[in-house]
Amino acid sequence: MAEPIGQMLEMDFTLSTRPEIIDGIYTGKVREACFREGKVEILNKFLDEQGFNPDKTWFYSDSQNDLPLMRNCDHPVAVHPDQNLSL
Repeated sequence: MAEPIGQMLEMDFTLSTRPEIIDGIYTGKVREACFREGKVEILNKFLDEQGFNPDKTWFYSDSQNDLPLMRNCDHPVAVHPDQNLSL
């Protein structure tokens, strides 16, 4: 879902949880989960593969579930934060 939305918004890249596909068949499982600490792993892998500087990352969130990534990016921004994130 993230890729079509990213294309519509003219984003160069999108990162999201991706389904596991084996021999062209969706298994019902996901590859690495883009959730909590998994987001940090996915972002770091992406930055390394692309040769991007991790010191120039922006991340927008409304949920405490994103705290691990917010703590590991250069410019975290809370947008309409949930009660726990706004504390």
